[in-house]
Formats: sequence, structure tokens, C-alpha cells
Amino acid sequence: MNGWFGWQWLAGARRYRARTPRSPRITALALLLGLTVAFTNVRVAAAQTLANHDSAKVRVGFSNLVARLDTDEIGFAKAEYRVHILEALRKAGFNAVGAESLVFGRDDGGQAELVLGGTVHELECRDVGRHGNCRVGIKWELLDVERDTVVYRVLTRHMEPNLDRKNAAVAGRKLTLGALADLISRPHFAQLLGAAGVVRVEDDSYRVAGFRACTPGARELPADFNVAADATFLIKQADGFGSGFSISPDGLVLTAAHVVSGKSVELTPRGNGSSPLAGTVVRISHKQDVALIAIPSAGNQQPCLELQPTPPPAGADVYAIGSPARQDLAFSLTRGIVSGLRLVDGVQLVQTDASLSPGNSGGPLLDRQARVVGVVTRKIAGRAVEGLGFGVQIQDALQALKLQTDRATASELLQLAAALPRATAARLFEDTNSPVPSLDPEGDRRRALAADKVRREKERADATPWLVKPLRIIGVVSCIVGATGIVVSTSASNDARITHTDYVKYRSQNDVSWGAFLLGAAAVAISYPLEPRLATARVAKAPRAWSVGLGLGQVRLGVALYP
Repeated sequence: MNGWFGWQWLAGARRYRARTPRSPRITALALLLGLTVAFTNVRVAAAQTLANHDSAKVRVGFSNLVARLDTDEIGFAKAEYRVHILEALRKAGFNAVGAESLVFGRDDGGQAELVLGGTVHELECRDVGRHGNCRVGIKWELLDVERDTVVYRVLTRHMEPNLDRKNAAVAGRKLTLGALADLISRPHFAQLLGAAGVVRVEDDSYRVAGFRACTPGARELPADFNVAADATFLIKQADGFGSGFSISPDGLVLTAAHVVSGKSVELTPRGNGSSPLAGTVVRISHKQDVALIAIPSAGNQQPCLELQPTPPPAGADVYAIGSPARQDLAFSLTRGIVSGLRLVDGVQLVQTDASLSPGNSGGPLLDRQARVVGVVTRKIAGRAVEGLGFGVQIQDALQALKLQTDRATASELLQLAAALPRATAARLFEDTNSPVPSLDPEGDRRRALAADKVRREKERADATPWLVKPLRIIGVVSCIVGATGIVVSTSASNDARITHTDYVKYRSQNDVSWGAFLLGAAAVAISYPLEPRLATARVAKAPRAWSVGLGLGQVRLGVALYP
């Protein structure tokens, strides 16, 4: 399958135009269009970074714009369309990732949680003078990367008037961005991209399950750092890394949801030469940004950390263990204080000034007694911003995953084969397609006005009393007869040779003619009040408008006249 590039696009557009002579296409216009998305299985790379101020929004990327019309050929739009679409998504307020810096080659598209793509199924143009009106229909699809499942689909259409046939690139961009604007305006699409986890599994899909917690012990940080660090892990996947910690001797590990991007993960315990362990994600909450991993090979003597369900007070010392920035810095210890407890989007967060860096995500936030008070999830970073790290309060993390302490660990948490897939099934939402826009709205409006007038006149005729027509016929005939008699009698009476007897006869004829004329006129006049008024037009008339610029373009007056 060959794509269309350069002259191939132009040739393809000409072939397509030749097959549809009654609807001429703008040459090379197909260059812009297309969207059957050859979705690649991009994986989330957010494990390498703490969330910034946009982390509450889903990271959305863009894949491809593909043209697939009524032929077997498939064409791929130029790379700049990806840039235009991502910029439009950012302007609309979405957390679009990819093509961040063309100058320095920065592209974070691999961090996308959702990937947008589309296929151009409709492209039609109509010549209007030297320009043309064109419309396009693009089927957009939204892919949930983690589950490799399309979760949203819709066909949007857009008509762009007065396109320059000599500038196909501009025409194509206008059509594409117009169809994209329709997509952005869709409430369900905006909802999917507005907040993290909106397309994810609902937390209520899990049943409450118990787990065997760690036995309390007399520990104190930083003196017992080695004991605490032995219960933490470096979590690695193909696209990134993060941290995690054990909460049960039975091999249950807690981490941040954005650290894991699939069902299987690799966990490396502390210690030189330690062999990596295979783990399986059994529960996940994207809203709270926490996930539970089970390690089948851990046995029942896994080193673990005690949990402290009571929120820590402001000013208390806290410690973070994780892998800041690089994997070879794993199991590093940092110290800070609790700056406060914050409620953000319904999530209880522990704010701290402890030094947190990419790779700390998912690691434990510990009090002085080495008890877990939170799961490190995010940090606000930026110019003149320091010491703003956050962790999900441990009790809220357990509630989000429907976990509670018990004497023994529930078997369903250890039955790895069936745990995650059932709980994380995503459903496809098929939105309502856009209506087909007219290629000649002004002509359609004129024709609609004419048809509407004919329809209203017929309705008036049907509602008119039967007497109106006879009155008008008799009235008109009477007026014609009377007018003829008036003319004839007046001409004859003005003849100088007429006798007195003929004069009296013509005067009488003139009086009768005037009577017939007046009665006919009265009959016609009476018929109009009996006829119903023409109904109000049901098609709005377009205003005739123009604008006048004054001065150096600083003042502009607009005038619109309605015909």
C-alpha cells in the first residue's frame, strides 16, 4: 500500500476528480485529508515524570490523517497536519502532547494516554466563479493506548466557502481544522479529554478485598533506612520507570497508576545483583492515581512497610524513598515536612516540600516511624516554583482500590490471570454524526425561499372562501364592461352633431356604465378582506452586509441590511 506524497497526491486527486465529473474537486486537496488511523501501540511514558499542573487532564496525542475516499488507494497527509491539529487541541484547553518544539526536536507524543486519528471519507467541491466551495467528512477515532481499544468515534463534516483552487494546502488545512472544531465542540469528547481516568474502569467494579498487613515494628528514620528501603522496588517498563513499595508479606506492591502502562511490570528489589521480579497489575484507580501489583514469586515473607491510616499533621517530618531521575539512583532517601493536606478534584493529597524528581512516582511517603502516610504521585514544577510535591493519602489509596486490612490476603488478589482484564474493559461511544452541509448555501436559501412562497400561497388558496373567486371574476368583468360603456357613451355624447334625444340616451348609458364599474370595483375590493393573509416566511433571509475601515484599521463599522 503506497501513500500519497508530493506529486502522487496531485495525481491521485486528479484521478478522483476525473471519476466524478458532476462534482469537480479542487486539485491536490486530498493532500490534507485522511484519518483511518494506523494506530501504533504507543505506551505511556509518564512513569518517568511526576505530574505537572496539567496532570489532571488526560494526555492526548495525534497519530495520522488518512484519505480514503471511493477508491482502493489510501493517502497520508503531510506531517505538518499533525502539528496543526495538536496546536488546535492545545488552544482548546486540552493536554495535547507531541511536536512541542520543532526547533529542538522535542516530541512527547509517546506519553499520550489517548491517541486521536481520523479518516477522510468524504470530499466534494463545487466551483463558484474563480473559487470553490468544498466540504469534507472526517471520521475521528480516539484510542485508549493502555487497553489498545477505540473508545470514541464520530464523523464530523465541515463546509468552507470561497477556497482558492491554486492554494490546495491552505484549503486542506481550513477544511481539516473546521472538521476538528466540530469534534472539539462535542461534549462527550471534551469530557473524555478533560480529566484523568474518565475512560477508565469505575472503582465500583472492584469488590472489597482484604489483605494481610505488615506486623508493626519499632522503627525510626533515618536510622532504619535500610529496613524501609528493602520493602521498596524500582518498577520498569519499556517506556519508563518509577517506584513502588510492598504493603503485605504476601507480595502486594502499591504504586502510582501512571507508573504502570499495562498488565505486566518488572520490579527490581534493593540489593546488588538482585534479580528482577515479574509483577501483575491486579487493581488500578486512575482517579486517585494508585495501582496494586501482585508478585507471584514473592511467597509470604516479603519485606513490607507498615501503613499509617491517620493523616499526618502539618509540620511533621516525612521521608520519600524512590528513584529520582535515573535508575542507578534508585532507593534514594529525601526528607521534608508535611506542608498541609489538600483536596484536589476529590482526591486527598499530602503536600510536602521533600525533594521529589521524575522516578519518585509511586514510591512511599513515610513518617518518622517508617509508616506509610502517602503514595508519591505528582509535583508542580515551573519557573519560580519549588517544594510542591504531593502524595495520595494512604487511606484514600486503599479505599480507591477497595482494599482493607485483614488476617489473610483474599485469594482474588492473588489470582492474577483474571483480575485486571475484566475490570478494565472500556466501552466504545459512537457519537452522533454531523449533518451534511450544503455546498451552495446561498442558492439553497433562494430556492428554499421560492419553494416556501409557493407553499404559503397554496395554503392561503386552500383557506380562501369559495366566494372570493366569483366576486373577483364578476367584479373584473363588471369593471371592464362599465369602463367600456363609460368610454363609448362619453365619446358619443361629445359629438357636436348629436341630437337631444341621443344625448339623453348616452347620458343614461354613461350613468349605468359608471354604476357597473363601481359595483365591479366594490366586488373586487370586498374579495380581498375575505382572503387570508399570506403566512410569514419560514426561511430566514440572509442579510446583505459590508464593513468600512476608518483610519489605520483601528476603527471598523459593520452594516447589515435585511431584504
